[in-house]
Amino acid sequence: MSFLQTLHTFGTIETTRSYSYSKHLDPVQRLRMNFTENAKRQIADVKSDAPLSPNAWVSKKALGGGRVQYKVSLRVGPRLIKLPEGTHVTIESKEKVIEFLEGAIAACNGGEFDELLVETSGKGKMPPTPAMDKAPMSS
Repeated sequence: MSFLQTLHTFGTIETTRSYSYSKHLDPVQRLRMNFTENAKRQIADVKSDAPLSPNAWVSKKALGGGRVQYKVSLRVGPRLIKLPEGTHVTIESKEKVIEFLEGAIAACNGGEFDELLVETSGKGKMPPTPAMDKAPMSS
């Protein structure tokens, strides 16, 4: 008899809710973590050459002559992140798509995307940054 088959001999088996680590994070950290996880998933999909899902960040278009063009959009959930000059980046090779997404992950983890993530998510405003202390003016 295996261990799993004898579990009931030790006590009552229960199901509990799983602990969500991200629930207790700062909202910006949670957005960063979700963005990073989703970006890594997109990289894995592109690397595997599997058919891309309709809601993927990356879409592939055959140009003819064996050439392929990728259209990459960064997202927070279902919402597109508005980049400085649009919402999508057109890239000519799979390797460049992977490089682009890895760069986006690094930028996100470095805090460059914080305002974009918060703005796109609609989760409120950025937490206030501590202002420089001003010396009182004497007259």
